[in-house]
Amino acid sequence: MVAALSYRTRAGAALLCGAALLGTAWWLSPPAAPPLYDGLVLGDDPYRYLSPPPDYRSTPPPTSARLVLRVRHGRAPAFTLSTTETPPQAQLTGTAGALGAPSGATSVVATLVPVKPPAPAPHGQRLDGNVYRFRALAAGVPVGLAPGATVIIALRGTGTSGQPTLVLYDGHAWSRRPTVQTGTPDDYAAIIGATGDIALVLPLGGPTSSGPAGASALVSVEVVALFAGLLAALLLLVRITRRPSAP
Repeated sequence: MVAALSYRTRAGAALLCGAALLGTAWWLSPPAAPPLYDGLVLGDDPYRYLSPPPDYRSTPPPTSARLVLRVRHGRAPAFTLSTTETPPQAQLTGTAGALGAPSGATSVVATLVPVKPPAPAPHGQRLDGNVYRFRALAAGVPVGLAPGATVIIALRGTGTSGQPTLVLYDGHAWSRRPTVQTGTPDDYAAIIGATGDIALVLPLGGPTSSGPAGASALVSVEVVALFAGLLAALLLLVRITRRPSAP
C-alpha cells in the first residue's frame, strides 16, 4: 500500500510539474506569439513515404528540415527542427548547448532528412514509416551531442495498429529508446543521446502487451507527464532564445 501511494504521489507530482512548466511557457511567451494550442491538428495529411509500399496512394515526397545555428560564447542555442507535413512527420528539439561547437566555430548546421534504411530493422521488428537522419555539421565537420545533452525526437507513425518504439542507428546497430505517445495521434517521442538515423518499429507479430494493466497505466501517466514537462521547458527555452532583444 505504501509503495502504491508513493508511486501515485510521484505520478501526481510529475503531472503538476508538467502543468506548471506549460503555464510558465505560456506566461513568458511574447504577447504576439500564438498560444501553444494553436498547433493542434484536427486532420492529418496522408503519410508521405520515401519509398511508398505497392498500391499506396499518390502523395508528395516527404520533406526535410535544415537550420543554421549561430554559435555564441562557444555554445549553439536551443533549437527545433521540424519537417513541413501536416502534422510534421519528424520533429527534433534540443536545449542550448546540446550540439557541441568546436573551437572557433561560428555556426552549426543541423539537418533532419528522410533516408533509405541504413540496415534491416531489428530482429523481430519492422519499420513503421521513414527513417530520418539527424546530423549536425560545423564547417563541414560532423558535430555530436554535448555530454549530458537533452534532445527529444518525435516521429509520426503510419497509423498501423500497434505501439511503435523509437530506435536509433549509430552506424553499427539499432538501439531502442523509451518511447511515449505525444498529444498528437500516431505521434511518438523519445529522448536521444546521439546523432544518427532514427525510425519507428513495430513487432512483426502485431501488438503485444505484458505486465498488469494497472501498473502499465501508472507508468504511462508518469512517463508522459515527465515528457510533457521536459518538452514544455524546451519550448520555453526556444521561445526565450528567439525573442528579440530590447532596443
